[in-house]
Amino acid sequence: MELRIAWLAGIVDGEGCIQSGITRWKGRVHHLTVTVHVGNTDPRIIEEAAAIYDHFGIRYCLPAPQSPGKRRPLYSIVVSNFQPVTTLLNLVMPHLISKKEQAALLLRIIEQRKQSTLRRVRNELGQFGGTWSPLEKDEGVAALIQELQMMKRQTFENTGGTP
Repeated sequence: MELRIAWLAGIVDGEGCIQSGITRWKGRVHHLTVTVHVGNTDPRIIEEAAAIYDHFGIRYCLPAPQSPGKRRPLYSIVVSNFQPVTTLLNLVMPHLISKKEQAALLLRIIEQRKQSTLRRVRNELGQFGGTWSPLEKDEGVAALIQELQMMKRQTFENTGGTP
C-alpha cells in the first residue's frame, strides 16, 4: 500500500491542484472552501486514485469528463471539505515534492479555521472568556490563502506548467 500512496503523491504533485478560497456574501465571510483536484486524460489514473481514496475512506466526487474543443476528454477526481482533504494530504505529505509547501499551508488553513469555529462555539456556550471576532479570524485565514495562491503562481511561472 505504501507504494500506491507514493504513486498517488506523484500524481497529486504532477497532475493535481491544491487550493482554498473564501466566498463572501454581502461583504462578509460566508464560506471557506478547500479542495484537492486531480485531472488527467487517462481515466485509469483517476480510477486508481479513486481506489486508493476508497481504501482510506476519503470522500470524493467524479465530475463529468470535460472535452474542450477537439481535445481528449479530461477526467477528474475532486476531494473537498476539511476532513477528507486533511486525510488525503496527511496521507501523501511524506511523498510530495513540488506541492509539499502548498499542502502544509492548506493544512494550516484548515486547522486555523477549525480553531476559529471551536472558539465561536465555546463563546456561544459561555465557555470562552474574552472577545472573539469570526471576521478577524477568517481574515487570518484569508492571508494564508493569499500565500497559497502566490505559491501556486510562482510554481506556474517557474515551471511553465500547471500550478
